[in-house]
Amino acid sequence: MMQYNHITLVTKAVVGNTKDIPNIITTIKTFDVRIIFGSFLDSYTWTEIICEAFKQGLYGQRYVWIFFNRLIDEWKYKDCLPEQYQIDVNGHFFGLYLSNMLIISSSPEPTITGRTSEEELAWSYDVLGGWDDYVPLVLDTAWALALGLNNSIEYLHEEGLSLSNYSYSEQHLAAIMKGMDDVAFLGVSGPVSFELHDRLGIAYMKQHFANSTRYIASYDVRNDSLNWLVPHDSIWKDNFIPADSCLTIHKEKLIPKSLYVTLCVLAGVGIFVTIFCFVFNVVWRKNRIVKMSSPNINSVILIGCLLLYVFIIIKTAASATKAICAVQLFCFWIGFATTFGSMLSKTWRVYRIFTNKKMKLNMSIRDTHLLVIIGLVVTMETIVLTVWECLSPLRVDRTQLDREMTTDGQHEIVMIYPVCESEQAYYFIWTLRIMNGTLLAFGAFLAWETRHVHIDALNDSKTIGICVYNVVILSAVELLLSLLNQDKPVELLGITSVCLFAGTFVSEMLIFLPKMLAVYRNPTATSQTAVKTIETMHPEHSDTAL
Repeated sequence: MMQYNHITLVTKAVVGNTKDIPNIITTIKTFDVRIIFGSFLDSYTWTEIICEAFKQGLYGQRYVWIFFNRLIDEWKYKDCLPEQYQIDVNGHFFGLYLSNMLIISSSPEPTITGRTSEEELAWSYDVLGGWDDYVPLVLDTAWALALGLNNSIEYLHEEGLSLSNYSYSEQHLAAIMKGMDDVAFLGVSGPVSFELHDRLGIAYMKQHFANSTRYIASYDVRNDSLNWLVPHDSIWKDNFIPADSCLTIHKEKLIPKSLYVTLCVLAGVGIFVTIFCFVFNVVWRKNRIVKMSSPNINSVILIGCLLLYVFIIIKTAASATKAICAVQLFCFWIGFATTFGSMLSKTWRVYRIFTNKKMKLNMSIRDTHLLVIIGLVVTMETIVLTVWECLSPLRVDRTQLDREMTTDGQHEIVMIYPVCESEQAYYFIWTLRIMNGTLLAFGAFLAWETRHVHIDALNDSKTIGICVYNVVILSAVELLLSLLNQDKPVELLGITSVCLFAGTFVSEMLIFLPKMLAVYRNPTATSQTAVKTIETMHPEHSDTAL
């Protein structure tokens, strides 16, 4: 019957000892039960249960208590104040209970006696000289017994028995019970009939307040009809209808508009600067100032920077899909490998020239050698990324963030955030981190070893070392903050994007801004004038270690 009416029994308990009541209420609270049915034989048990419910917070607009017997207003629990009970019930602890019958029928129809209920009660008052709540039930019980016994005569006759020779045999009892099932009349307390030895009257539902009760509905079991006695919007305070359970609502956490605009603007500025630097590098590539700084390698650096800026925009603005996840992955790691690999190769050339000069060796290191180094770094990254995508491709997963209960307690809002994830992502990410961390450590070593070196033929040898320091420091900061904010994806997005932009943009400025200023001052630089121009910007230069 319960399943048919979509009712789920979550938990149940029998109070055998009042000491068990706290545990029972705790269990109800643990299961987050909102609709609670109870049947109590005495006021002491009732008050202890309600008092314990108050102590554990099992009251308020979220809860409904339904009782199958009359509420007893006596307060006998010493540890709970009546004032607390009144506060709970009055508009917060919505108490509804079912009564088997209305004590006095409001029907204007005449009862089995020929008088209406009010007339019958007035007659009883005169006869008895007073009034009792159970008078209607007593009157109807007498009539039901009389009619039931009268109906049983026919069934007894079929068995060859009669009421006059009643012997408490099974045949006598069965005949009388059949006769009771045939009873049907309008009594003082309402319609009276029986089925399976239970009364089929009208069930009335009462709502209990602090100082009063009222009938709000009636249910006629015979024809399965529900009749509301009060307007629906007056049953619950502020028309707030309690739910039988907490409804979980998933809401996607959006990137704050201010952060979104800021990151997009920064990435846009970075892309514009990168394109401008690329155009400058191509247009002035034959100028000695630009030519001496390896414009081919500079172009590779700019390609890597462009990929990193694109990564910021995609991660910030694009809707998460499987394809977008793959694009993000390759843009970031290939962009980083290209940019830092180029800086590393330049720093390595300075280091080799410096060590060769100390060892009095003559070794020519051309751009093709540097491109091979860059290619090796990018190839290693590409192999790891390709294996990752083949064995455990990224998918869009929505991670749960904060849980927030609404003020009415009816809904639990769970914030979710789309992230790119896969089963083996942890291992591949740390593989890439270790690989690039090794390159960063090696780059930092080379930059430190050549910190006092300035080679005139390589006019950006010193700034490349500074760029390496810049990338190493910001990468370490980004990794640390990322590990500390793994459960805060929005904050993590802001941190990684800002660190990425800062490292990329500062490196571009260190590499290209001095060249732009030098070309602006001397647009027709020759081999000798180019060196002099750079010397004026780096007066502390030296061809050997100091």
